[in-house]
Amino acid sequence: MSDFEMEIEVAYDASSWVSIPRGWPHEGCSGPRRWVRKVVQEVTERSEEVTRAQQRYLTHILTRFSSWGDVDELRYLYLPHVLASPCPLRIQFGFSEGPRAEALRALASSTDMQLLEPPETAAFHAEHLGEGIRAVHVSVMPDAEAGTAGVSRAGGEVVTVWAIYAFRKGPYDFRVSCPVGSLVELVTLMPEIDHFVHGIDVVPVAT
Repeated sequence: MSDFEMEIEVAYDASSWVSIPRGWPHEGCSGPRRWVRKVVQEVTERSEEVTRAQQRYLTHILTRFSSWGDVDELRYLYLPHVLASPCPLRIQFGFSEGPRAEALRALASSTDMQLLEPPETAAFHAEHLGEGIRAVHVSVMPDAEAGTAGVSRAGGEVVTVWAIYAFRKGPYDFRVSCPVGSLVELVTLMPEIDHFVHGIDVVPVAT
């Protein structure tokens, strides 16, 4: 079997994560309005004492994210309940290039944002993707999107902590990234993101 007959499969907890549409239809929804209504209903059902104001805010956030999808990436939103700060997660991938160790270090450490300190990196073993790297970035996001988890500071900038992972499996190099807000929130959210990463795999294309 050729490497080019492989595809990416993601098994995730649908009670905590939302799959962002790459196009339409998506999960039985013909367009963004229907998808937003569907997700608002699902999040409301798994939350307690949801107010109309909270539903309106959630609708606003999801409307923004309904057009965030990219056909060249897999994107998800951590949204276990209505009070949670939505954490957008991106799975970027491309055909492997260069020596494995160098490529993974570059994927885990690179960023187009201003870093406040060098990234902290460590080895990370994923259930399906195998040995990789997990890095923690603390960066400044001057033009942070509405709803992105972060910690505001003077000047309108947002300082946020990122969990970033890099792997190589089959024909692909992977970079998984998710902003979690503050270092305090990292302690709570890192296990959730780790668990998500364990569900990513490269499998033969079904025929």
